[in-house]
Amino acid sequence: MAKEMGKEFEAFVKEYRKNIASNTTKYRLMKKMTKKKLAELSGLTSVLLTRVEKSDSPIEMETLYKLAFGLNIPVSFLLENPDADYCDMIGNFFGNVKGDEKTYINKLFRKIIGR
Repeated sequence: MAKEMGKEFEAFVKEYRKNIASNTTKYRLMKKMTKKKLAELSGLTSVLLTRVEKSDSPIEMETLYKLAFGLNIPVSFLLENPDADYCDMIGNFFGNVKGDEKTYINKLFRKIIGR
């Protein structure tokens, strides 16, 4: 059981590192920043920023907050899953949505919230 929990936790951490990496890159590019500029604004080294964007190493909370500060976004934006199913997240408010309708609603919701 402990090994299973360890594997699940490792998968969970790996997924969040991937989310942080892709979101950091996405928001940096959206704001037309170079890695060097984001490193300056966040007080991090370019090397550490590159490691974060490649999801190569563990990320400390302090680093996460510095990145969010440098990007001028809430920390939660770095943690979110870019492939989130918004229909599921809002409890299928629209009822039992499937297929093309679900795809449409997810795209629409992403557009509304700017993601």
